[in-house]
Amino acid sequence: MELDLKVENNVIVMTHSGPVDREFASQLYEQVQQLSSETGIKKVLIDVRNSPTALKTMERYEMAKEIAEKMKGFKIASVQTEPLYHPKKLGETVAATRGLDIRVFLDLDEAWEWLGVPGGSGRDGEDDR
Repeated sequence: MELDLKVENNVIVMTHSGPVDREFASQLYEQVQQLSSETGIKKVLIDVRNSPTALKTMERYEMAKEIAEKMKGFKIASVQTEPLYHPKKLGETVAATRGLDIRVFLDLDEAWEWLGVPGGSGRDGEDDR
């Protein structure tokens, strides 16, 4: 599984280029929560722009419910592209209505700004996909 986890600008950054599925979600919960307990950081940027995944509606719904349940207390920005990105932001809506502070973005710099890091990740707006 192509997954990278690091801390950047007081944000936990997870970059993933493999499939977005239950295995990915399980690693997300486990690794982010472990790093958060070590650092006290509660802001997370999930970069899945290079994932080839296209989720079915029910898969998206179930995964969003599970993320909302297991990641409460975190502020999460997810950066996606098609085919993973849902134009009506179904996953975001499902998770947010269950109390998770989450937003889905197409633009990396917008995600950083929403997390409170103006100017993106310190790379002068560069997109380092």
